[in-house]
Amino acid sequence: MQQLAPEVEQFPEAAKLVARMQNLIINVDASSGIDGKFQAVCGSVEDANTLGQLLQAGFLYKRYQAQKENPDLADLLDQAKIVPAGDRVTLRMSLSDDQMTSLIRKNTFALKM
Repeated sequence: MQQLAPEVEQFPEAAKLVARMQNLIINVDASSGIDGKFQAVCGSVEDANTLGQLLQAGFLYKRYQAQKENPDLADLLDQAKIVPAGDRVTLRMSLSDDQMTSLIRKNTFALKM
């Protein structure tokens, strides 16, 4: 998880929540555009609800940050669906080939060191 979301370590309570996570299931369909489904299996229903709320807040914050510099990323984050259900949280994101091309051109996925 540290590789997927290194920022989590900045928040001790979030790090504890992630430490109690049991599994992270990632499904990606790239046949036409990209459809991604990320499902976190949490330690409890309460953890799943908390994680869902944190993800929603994080996406909202990142969307606000990206709004002017990278509107395509802001649109992608705005379209993300985060749904807690029982001890799981599901995150779904879809983007077209054109959106992916635009995000790549803007170095959205480049690692910043």
